[in-house]
Amino acid sequence: MKRKKEEQQPATPVRSEKTKKRLPLRRSVVTKFFFSMVGCVLISILLNWLLNNLVLENYYKSRKIDSLKETFSQIDTIFQTSSKPQDIRLELERLGGRTSYSVMIVDRKFQLVNYSLGSYVPDEWTSALFFIEIAAQIPPGECTVDVKNNPRLGEEYLLLTGVLQNSYLVVISMPLQTIRENVEISNRFLLFSGIFSVLISALLAFWIARGFTRPIKELAGITNSLARFDFTKRYSGRGSDEIAELGKSINALSSELEKNISDLKTLNAQLERDNEIKTRQDQLRRDFIANASHELKTPIALIRAYAEGISDEVSTDEQSRRYYCEIIQDEADKMSVLIKKMTSLMQLESGEEELTFARFEITGLIGGVLRRYSILLDQKKITVSFLPEGEIYCWGDEYFIENVINNYVSNAANHVSEKGEIIVEEHVTGAGSGQKRVHVSVFNTGSQIAQEDLTRIWESFYKVDKARTRQYGGTGLGLSVVAAIMHAHNMPCGVENCEGGVRFWFELELA
Repeated sequence: MKRKKEEQQPATPVRSEKTKKRLPLRRSVVTKFFFSMVGCVLISILLNWLLNNLVLENYYKSRKIDSLKETFSQIDTIFQTSSKPQDIRLELERLGGRTSYSVMIVDRKFQLVNYSLGSYVPDEWTSALFFIEIAAQIPPGECTVDVKNNPRLGEEYLLLTGVLQNSYLVVISMPLQTIRENVEISNRFLLFSGIFSVLISALLAFWIARGFTRPIKELAGITNSLARFDFTKRYSGRGSDEIAELGKSINALSSELEKNISDLKTLNAQLERDNEIKTRQDQLRRDFIANASHELKTPIALIRAYAEGISDEVSTDEQSRRYYCEIIQDEADKMSVLIKKMTSLMQLESGEEELTFARFEITGLIGGVLRRYSILLDQKKITVSFLPEGEIYCWGDEYFIENVINNYVSNAANHVSEKGEIIVEEHVTGAGSGQKRVHVSVFNTGSQIAQEDLTRIWESFYKVDKARTRQYGGTGLGLSVVAAIMHAHNMPCGVENCEGGVRFWFELELA
């Protein structure tokens, strides 16, 4: 059995939690998640930085060109909608407060209009010749924006030149260096903010990764416990995400495995018991055959010897021949009884003997058995007491129950002490429950049964006192037949040592 249990263990040993190795740092989920998040943030910042360096200046320039044109349109609108000089001056001051461009407005005679707007415009773009070219090339209400290089200052400008609807000329300039400085400031700020963002992202990634992997580690611990057939751990996480669903599935799997393994162990234990019972039954069958052969050997030998004596005319007188024949008949009767009991026992134990359950009155049945034994018991000067409880009807096979009572009374008569007493009792049990039974007992005074023999007396051919058994011609099958009959009725029977003797009993269901 030990070898069988060992074969049921897993083929590969599972390491305990104390001896299992920790995962290398590069294989840890926390590490992978940490570097993945930090890498994504870093790549995003680098891409933004590259885009700023490659695209932001041109984009900024394009937006400023649109802003310059918008400023020109607003100036044109101010001159068209306002007629008073003080109103024009106020609107231009407001516009100048919202912009940072250098603006110059001249009239048709190329004289500076005395309005406050903007700041310095380089001298190269304030000459009368320059204004004449603008007036010749650009129609009223239109403007153009170009990138102009100022050799004297060594700088590039965005230069808007246009003609208002009232034929005033407008020059708006903006140095490109301002745009480049803004782009540089933006890139520098992006770099610093990127470093700060990477640090914050690293901390957040580590914290999120630990929180994300904590339930995974818990699930890994539970699965390791399952591998060691430890089903006490359960996933305790809450939520409705995929990990929570996995945890619930593992909990269900753990419960199902625990149930199945418990059922398997129960079946294995049952199989072991069945094997033990089968082995014991095989041994009992071999013992039964050996004992039966031994019990039949003596009467067969006696019959053969006395028959040969008659055949050889060993005894010549009539009285001797009659004695020989009586011995042969007596031994033949013993063999008949033995074979009958053996056949009945085998049929009961194999289930071939079908019981006929019917309602019968057991008090009268007991009285009839005692009347049959009255002459024998009177000859032995044995006192018999029957304590009935009135007419009691019960369920069972009356023929086989009579056999049980007959075996009990016969056994008591053979083992009762000299001038002793036999007491037969019956009473109803379980009056307060739904399973009422009649309890029948047969007590005889005499020697008690040894404790180690109390369970073995129900075995076939087992004899506590073999010399006494030979004296009254017992076969050792009577109590075995009783046990088989009561087992077929699915009712209990037993024996117990009492003060001054032994008591055998059985129970039947009331009808």
